[in-house]
Amino acid sequence: MEQIRNDILIDAYLKAIELKLDLEFLELLYQELQTRELEQFVSPPSKKTTKIS
Repeated sequence: MEQIRNDILIDAYLKAIELKLDLEFLELLYQELQTRELEQFVSPPSKKTTKIS
């Protein structure tokens, strides 16, 4: 995942929230944002940002 540019990673994360994708996927993206110290630009994932299965 380190080959993805920061702005694209942020956009992908925000789009994943918009599409209410799986919480585990959102957490994976958010973890990468934290690794890159970009989490200040987004809100953390929560159960209310995903579809209920």
